[in-house]
Amino acid sequence: MENSSHGQHDMTTTDREITDHYDLFVIGGGSGGVRAARWAASRGLKVGIAEGDRFGGTCVNVGCVPKKLFYHAAHISEVLHDAEGFGWKLEGAATHDWQQLTEGIERYIKRLNGIYERLLDQSGVIRYRGWARLVSAHTIEVQLVDHAEQVAGDRQGSRMMIKADQILLAPGGRPALPDIPGISLTQDSNDFFALKEAPRRAVVVGGGYIGVELAGALSGLGVDTTLVYRRELPLRGFDEDIRRKLSGYLAEQMTVRSGAELLRVEGDRIGVKSVYLSDSEDPIEAEFVLVATGRVPNIEQLNLGSVGIELDPEGGGIRVDDEYRTSLPHIFAVGDVINRLQLTPVALAEAMRVVGTLTGKALPPLNYDLVPTTVFSHPNVGQVGLTEEAAKQRGKEVIVYETDFKPLQQALSKDPKRVYMKLVICAQSDRVLGCHMMGDDAGEQIQGLAAAMQANITKAQLDQTIGIHPTMAEEWVTMRTARR
Repeated sequence: MENSSHGQHDMTTTDREITDHYDLFVIGGGSGGVRAARWAASRGLKVGIAEGDRFGGTCVNVGCVPKKLFYHAAHISEVLHDAEGFGWKLEGAATHDWQQLTEGIERYIKRLNGIYERLLDQSGVIRYRGWARLVSAHTIEVQLVDHAEQVAGDRQGSRMMIKADQILLAPGGRPALPDIPGISLTQDSNDFFALKEAPRRAVVVGGGYIGVELAGALSGLGVDTTLVYRRELPLRGFDEDIRRKLSGYLAEQMTVRSGAELLRVEGDRIGVKSVYLSDSEDPIEAEFVLVATGRVPNIEQLNLGSVGIELDPEGGGIRVDDEYRTSLPHIFAVGDVINRLQLTPVALAEAMRVVGTLTGKALPPLNYDLVPTTVFSHPNVGQVGLTEEAAKQRGKEVIVYETDFKPLQQALSKDPKRVYMKLVICAQSDRVLGCHMMGDDAGEQIQGLAAAMQANITKAQLDQTIGIHPTMAEEWVTMRTARR
């Protein structure tokens, strides 16, 4: 889980002896922090890292990994639904064991935690199991909770003062909850992954990645689910055509209340809650209320102000330059604490660029326009590059190619889901500006297109590419008629 420093004492560097000195010290053991620590140590730097919770960060513990496993579990219910059309005779009603699923996920996550720790150890990184904060420009205080044996094995619960020439802040983010009456009766995405049994009814508030994905998981696993979001369409920032089409599929899977805001929640922490929305005086009754209305940088306890690190006034994260340096040039920040893209592969790429700068082997700047991403909704949504709307806002004249079809894998299904693909092309240069898809395994296809876009692929080059038949992916290279 994301790192946040819990130390509250205003200790000066003279109050306690400095225990060690590092070339680089990393605060936060998530994806970005671990990658930077390993990468720097492998290049000869003396590196330490502090994490007070499980290594792997949000992604491994309460994000990408368990979310995708829940997606797979829910998707199996769709496969079972389609099986009859392909000749399968399923005797009796299929049932799902929520506890078995969550226990299996927890075992898998613990395995990953161990892998992260071993990779750090094998790289020569010194691990501190504790919460860290800055106490001066080059000094970190770590409140130990249970740290690695190679540090000081028997000093659990003590405080350590550490010097570092360079510091990387990678403490991640945390769920943000709105200030409304009864918010203490709700749960956030972290709480979702701690559920020991499936609720009978659930309300999910939020139309972004987290809300759409977890609502789909709940609905697919048999929970009576209502999805609520403020705008008319889900997934703000994605292509408008994709958003419209996905909203129709969401409405088939669950109750959708678009254009509605959460006003208040009444009831007991354990038991049925009454959820009041802005579009109706009548409440929704549910045992589980998940609020997924955004995340914020996990910076409150880092003591940034006392050492002069500036925040970005627009998003509240740490302000960094193009090399990810904060207002103190020897202190860097990456991942969810800066106002870029809150995606695990982005944090990894940013971390590698920081280490490249520190070791004199700078990497090319990261092109955030070409970061691919997928939403594990039902069906999936994937994209890389600019949306049609964003391209036009940048003054580009675009040509759009699109296809909407029933894939072969759905040909015998009684309720077939269609696939939608869209190419946004620059009219002047013929370059592919954006690729957008709604359909099963969208991310698997978008990943390959992201590599092609890094190489500045054109529509003519796509047209020259031979497709693999019969596949969904061949449609990317067979779209010939532009949208009028």
